[in-house]
Amino acid sequence: MDRNWYVAHLVFYYEARSGQSDDFFVWVEMHLISGDSFDSAWDLAVKMGVEIASFDDDSLTVGDVPSKQVFAGVRHLTITSISSTSNIEFDEDHEIGIQQLIVRSFSDVVAFASGKSVHADLLSSVDVAGDNE
Repeated sequence: MDRNWYVAHLVFYYEARSGQSDDFFVWVEMHLISGDSFDSAWDLAVKMGVEIASFDDDSLTVGDVPSKQVFAGVRHLTITSISSTSNIEFDEDHEIGIQQLIVRSFSDVVAFASGKSVHADLLSSVDVAGDNE
């Protein structure tokens, strides 16, 4: 059975270690992943998000505020036209882009992670596909 390639948009937010934030810094990582089916790719994307957020770094700050990274969910999972028989070689997980956003509330974080439209300020968007060679 051919494995398909998918683009998974993993959504993280940064939570202050103490107190509350006025705004929420959101980080979206786009990964190229493979799976036998949409469901298996979705499960892999969720597992990746949980693993990435599990690396707790006490030195992490957002705007000089000690913070921690929290996995909010998989925003999108899109099948690509790349098949397992393509002559393109990738690792099992290949990060292809990131976006940094600011949203106004935790409910906006949840809505955004579930694929809904929210008001957000785009801080940056970077294509990192060439950086993983």
